[in-house]
Amino acid sequence: MLVFDFIHDESPLVSKALQHLLEENQLRAENILIITMGKRWFQFFADFQQLSMTRYFQDLDKKNINIEDELQRIAKTYPSANLYAVDRLLIEKPIDYQKKVLVYTFLFYEHLFATNPVTHYFTTGIAYMYNFSSYYVAQKYMCKHVSFYDARGPGKKQTTVSFGISNRFDLVYQKYREYQKQQVTDEMLQDLQKFRQKPVPPTYMKNLSTKQTINLVLIKEFFIRFKRYYIDRGSRYDYFSRSPFSLSVFKLKKFFVAKTLSLLSSSVFDKVDYDRDKYFLFPLHKYPEASTLVLAKHYVNQQETIINISKTLPADILLYVKEHKSALGDRFTNFYKELKKYPNIKIISHREDTFKLIRNAAGVITLSSTVGWEGLILRKPVFVLGDVFYNDTGLTFQIESFSQLEKSIKDLINQKLQFPKKDHDYKLAYFMSCLKENSFPFEFNVYKLEITNRLLNKENVESCANCILTIVE
Repeated sequence: MLVFDFIHDESPLVSKALQHLLEENQLRAENILIITMGKRWFQFFADFQQLSMTRYFQDLDKKNINIEDELQRIAKTYPSANLYAVDRLLIEKPIDYQKKVLVYTFLFYEHLFATNPVTHYFTTGIAYMYNFSSYYVAQKYMCKHVSFYDARGPGKKQTTVSFGISNRFDLVYQKYREYQKQQVTDEMLQDLQKFRQKPVPPTYMKNLSTKQTINLVLIKEFFIRFKRYYIDRGSRYDYFSRSPFSLSVFKLKKFFVAKTLSLLSSSVFDKVDYDRDKYFLFPLHKYPEASTLVLAKHYVNQQETIINISKTLPADILLYVKEHKSALGDRFTNFYKELKKYPNIKIISHREDTFKLIRNAAGVITLSSTVGWEGLILRKPVFVLGDVFYNDTGLTFQIESFSQLEKSIKDLINQKLQFPKKDHDYKLAYFMSCLKENSFPFEFNVYKLEITNRLLNKENVESCANCILTIVE
């Protein structure tokens, strides 16, 4: 049996892909089970056989489950399952609610896998407590756990998959393990050189807007969310359906903060000086997001992390901290003011050219940002504090502590640290080829009004369907 969760916001695309596979007689309806939460995406899963997570939770309420006893059992059964802080939606809820939902989620997945012959479980990228939980229980029942990820490739929409929780692109990694220098072709090296000469941001970055506006799409979304939350929600355990009012307040607040920052830009953001400054580049992440909560869980407090990184640098080297393109308005001016108390920290505007910043940097220090991947391609030393797919190249410097970072930077400056690493270009060109050949040409994205037509067009749906079928076969 194939199980697909229809909880995440990419569910409509998966639904259309499954419908295509059924129409082509490539899958059978009786072999597909949909996991639902409340009535989210009801119009997309109504025709499939379903198992409701929220209904199961409500049934558990009647059984007087001892939450503390179950937490002890879960801790012994799944030693790595401290999942309170990984879910950006759940962390907003009361503590008792978080504990109960964690316990209920594990009980739900144990019931699912114990009572159904599940071979594959499909979900979005690991970014929530529920799909962490589904992974741990799937491992116990020897079921393949498949999550979709944007391949972060330049120029084209590509999606690949992971079978784990550490952001490893498994199909890519399996092929990359076969690396031998003689396998690298001139064409692979030319593709690498083309990017270096004219770098292109990954396609998902094009979906991020720096324009903070209030438009008709946002107004229409408000009424859609109003219906989902107050009419369709139907369960207090549907924590994915967010209040339209709290979300609107958040967006309005972000809008006004972004406008304020734009007006105060010259005092908030520092000027880049490529002629005089020697610096390492640190790209800020959006928060709360999986890029920190999941992939760099010990560095979630980015302000504190940046300050600690600045203390690892020699006195004559700066730390350029570049704001994220889509995060303008998420952070108040106090965030930047606190960092600017440190003489070797400069706050860089989101409008600055990232590739130019990388080219002129002494290196990149990152948690899990795509900027680290671009730094590798542009032949810069990249120090990574989190889990991220390009660590699998073997070309990054993986950092476990600030003291290790300090030593590594000193060794780099004193030329005691080998950079570039052996066969840097050959390994990177081969990895890029593996990424290209072991990804699928479709856009895996959240269901938003402004991209609906693009997301659910025939070509994108069929490519997603082909990806599912390939994994199953």
